[in-house]
Amino acid sequence: MTAEDDARRMLAALRRGVDPGLLRGIGAPGPDEEPDEQPGQQPETAPAPPAPPVVSAPRFDVSGLLARAGVARVAPRVDVSAWGPAFWSALEQLRHDPPATLPAHADPAVVERVVTAEGIPLVGVPRAGVVSALLAAGDRAERLRVLLAREGDVLADCRDALRGVRHGELADDKRLARAALDAYDDGHHEAAAALATAVGAGALRRCLRGPRPQVVQQVLLDPDLAPYAGLRLRAALAPLLPPTAGRPAVVTDRGEALVAVAVVSGAVRALAELRELVDTAQTGEG
Repeated sequence: MTAEDDARRMLAALRRGVDPGLLRGIGAPGPDEEPDEQPGQQPETAPAPPAPPVVSAPRFDVSGLLARAGVARVAPRVDVSAWGPAFWSALEQLRHDPPATLPAHADPAVVERVVTAEGIPLVGVPRAGVVSALLAAGDRAERLRVLLAREGDVLADCRDALRGVRHGELADDKRLARAALDAYDDGHHEAAAALATAVGAGALRRCLRGPRPQVVQQVLLDPDLAPYAGLRLRAALAPLLPPTAGRPAVVTDRGEALVAVAVVSGAVRALAELRELVDTAQTGEG
């Protein structure tokens, strides 16, 4: 039994609603397989493990990111297990390593509304204490007041997130995102917001147009991979989408500028993680 066979079983289990973690281990029988028997031995009957709880999680529709980046959808969709065990292992790590900033008890509907409709980041930036206060706030205006009240923490979290960006393809975006933070610190809020918005759009465009676009797009958009990419990647990138409910098209105040620099800091970090994941895929493209 190869690692690739094991990965295919895990993906099939995920599509059936079975936790692939129950099937980990090279040679472990899949949900439709019989265990190997040794000659002269009677198979042991073990109690079935309890079914994992069905957890409702935000899925974050980020299909609009392609249009924002001016990128066409790449086809066809392929079996991700064919991209090798290192890629599958990295995907599993995403699923088992939820964002430290997001409380486990968070209401998925509220999380999705705050991130997608209101464009306020909750993953990577800011820290957990600020995120909890944001989720407890009644509306977007109150959430902006929370951010401004914790402005120093939010800006520190932005710089911490950018320090974690090590992928070479994101080096310029990291530098420019830091420049946006510097502009904010100097009181140039509108300039900071404009630069942050431009950096986010440019980083997204380069990532989606860069090497192995099929892998990038499938990780972000494939519904089967939502349990892996939903919270760590989609949630960080969703605020890059065009303004929707309660979000101004033009930023003119400090609160909105703070949102803009927080969004780009978390997004650049997420894009770096995405590129690192894509680098593990063995697609035969060289």
